[in-house]
Amino acid sequence: MSILKSPFLSFKTASIAFALLVTGTTSSYADSVFHESRPQAHCLLQVETTNSPSVIKVRLTDLAEKSSGCSLSQQQTQGQLTEILKATEQKRPQPNTVAIGRLMHWGWMADYLHKQASQSSLWPRNGKIQISASFAAHFTEDSLKNSPMKPVLENFTRTSGFSSFRFSCEKILMDKKHLPIDALCWIAFK
Repeated sequence: MSILKSPFLSFKTASIAFALLVTGTTSSYADSVFHESRPQAHCLLQVETTNSPSVIKVRLTDLAEKSSGCSLSQQQTQGQLTEILKATEQKRPQPNTVAIGRLMHWGWMADYLHKQASQSSLWPRNGKIQISASFAAHFTEDSLKNSPMKPVLENFTRTSGFSSFRFSCEKILMDKKHLPIDALCWIAFK
């Protein structure tokens, strides 16, 4: 069973599990936070360093017990990502990978991916065709690279001395119609 499909894991546990996937460790979170913001009253966004100086991770935490969760709009995501990328410019060595975690926390990105798959002639229409993990990951990565985040990422790439960026995704979750609804993703800059 996928770690993300388990009904027994809380968000906090899933975040720790994601930290293990990205960094291979559960380093102290409080000591590694270098940027914080509150994009919504009940949401805390933290950017953390990892054991690898080239990787940072973004954590969205829902602070309200009876909330529907943290899910940022497209405009909030663009603003937050711009702030995060500016904050990384001050770090030496400058990180070249931003782990953004699950797309469901960037709600519009998950919706964008779902819409792209439902409208694409490349995505199998019926559940009878087995969708490989590599195809799903490749489709997700290509869709996100051409998403409305592209101008923000291209601008950062230009101004920070990198030559390109790409999304890398895994653990693509599908709905009952076999369309992607969530994934673990990060953005890598070269």
